Amino acid sequence: MNVEFSYQDTDKSKSILVTSALPGEGKTTNVTNLAIAMARGGKSVVLVDADLRKPAIHLAFGLKGRQGLTNLLTGTATVEEVLHETSVENLRVIPSGPLPPNPTLMLKSNAMREAVKTLAEKADYVFIDSPPVLGAADPLAIAASVDAVILVVDSKKARRTLVERTTQSLQQANETVLGVVLNKVVEKREAYYYRYYGYQESINDSKDKKWWQLPVQRLTGVFTRNEARERDKKG
Repeated sequence: MNVEFSYQDTDKSKSILVTSALPGEGKTTNVTNLAIAMARGGKSVVLVDADLRKPAIHLAFGLKGRQGLTNLLTGTATVEEVLHETSVENLRVIPSGPLPPNPTLMLKSNAMREAVKTLAEKADYVFIDSPPVLGAADPLAIAASVDAVILVVDSKKARRTLVERTTQSLQQANETVLGVVLNKVVEKREAYYYRYYGYQESINDSKDKKWWQLPVQRLTGVFTRNEARERDKKG
């Protein structure tokens, strides 16, 4: 998988939220691919499942039932206890942990801000998955605690007004929206794989950009949800 960031000052963006406007747009697949790619590129990476409503990252890495983010935020586990090694060198994962009754309150807490800060000190990059923006207030709560945000857009069902509204909401919580990942643009003969194509441009201040003016990231991945389900069955 090749990853090209449009944001040049990467030292300032160590913690990055990856989200989408609606369910099913591929945010979890994208953030997992991104974390794996960066780890394989020699970076120390932590992947956090902050989707405390429908978590899925534990499926990909066989971490079902392990302590995770909610254990850390409630003080029932330490950072070291929730950081789980994976088969990918340089990549550690924090699954969701037990699901709380009110995820938004937990994710906008001081404990969450401190957790992100601590993890950023332990890795080159911290990538965080969350619920869709239009389904809950959780992503906006997380966005206020991270350095930057990436928005995943389904090319088949994206509507301009919907994505623009989502981008504006994210920019109110965090002005550094790195760009948009145009997802589910599938090449013939390779339909099994997820393919993402776009363009790259330098952008240091995205606050006044419309969503269609934001840089589209180029991600080419081979990790699919089917693979995640198979790993879960084997686990």
